[in-house]
Amino acid sequence: MVNNPDRVIAESDLIAITSDAWILDNSLANFNLIKYVLAQLNIHETIIDSK
Repeated sequence: MVNNPDRVIAESDLIAITSDAWILDNSLANFNLIKYVLAQLNIHETIIDSK
């Protein structure tokens, strides 16, 4: 366990998979997991739930 995991993730040379904007802005590489999953499921619609 670390005190500041966001910084550890952002400073890592590994690919970050997160929705945290600060980590995405500060990481060397990131991966859009939801875009990949939706493509694999062949879903091309925009999904918005306004409840």
